[in-house]
Amino acid sequence: MKITLLSTSTSPSDQGLRTLSACLKREGHDVKMIFLPLGTWDYAEVYSKEILEQLKRETKDSKLIGINAMASTTKRAEQLIKFFKELNIPVVWGGPHPTFFPEKSFELCDIVCVGEAEEAFIELANKMDKNEDY
Repeated sequence: MKITLLSTSTSPSDQGLRTLSACLKREGHDVKMIFLPLGTWDYAEVYSKEILEQLKRETKDSKLIGINAMASTTKRAEQLIKFFKELNIPVVWGGPHPTFFPEKSFELCDIVCVGEAEEAFIELANKMDKNEDY
């Protein structure tokens, strides 16, 4: 299954996303990672229309989107979640923010990953790939 993982992190290494990608690939999924530019250090700033259009092209075949968010990048993650909901692509929201505030995160996103994602995200992806209930 085609999966896109998006990093809103201020850290270019984003080890968690890279680990999740490796685990999903090991299970046979086709994974693309996209590290989004910060633009500025103004955390209230959201992504431009041009970046969203590019994301639309890059994710057009994806069956599942994973978005990480730290507290500082929550506004940007929320923008992306709304964007992909309009495209009818399921989104999993993970990272420190949804882990610490899962109830608030569920107000915006249907699937929230709390804590380490390696097992839960893989189980979800495998079930979706087989059209099983999740």
